[in-house]
Amino acid sequence: MADEITVVAGLKVTNGNLVINVPTVTVKVDQATARGGGPGTLDIGTSEETVDFVDTVPGYVLMRNLDATNFVTYGLTTGQLGLTLPAGGAPTLLYVGTGSLILKADSATCKVQVVSANL
Repeated sequence: MADEITVVAGLKVTNGNLVINVPTVTVKVDQATARGGGPGTLDIGTSEETVDFVDTVPGYVLMRNLDATNFVTYGLTTGQLGLTLPAGGAPTLLYVGTGSLILKADSATCKVQVVSANL
């Protein structure tokens, strides 16, 4: 089998004179073993937490901060969480590969949906 994972992304912004239109791009990737989907919706507290992908390589990860007020920082190295999941549920897609995914809520525990397509 081939091309079991399909990643689709695009971006459109229209705000007054600002117009950005990145057409949708589709990328297909091979998956060696049929695993993934989890870990699901997690309660992320205000201390760094490493996401457990249950003994699999995380590969592509889709995250959504489901909290309406507070943001969550994330990164691949402890102590270096320089990226942000804003409040409100906008999806973020990243490639974790063989690394770890670390999350930390800013000021209150947040529910974060984490879904992986394991490689």
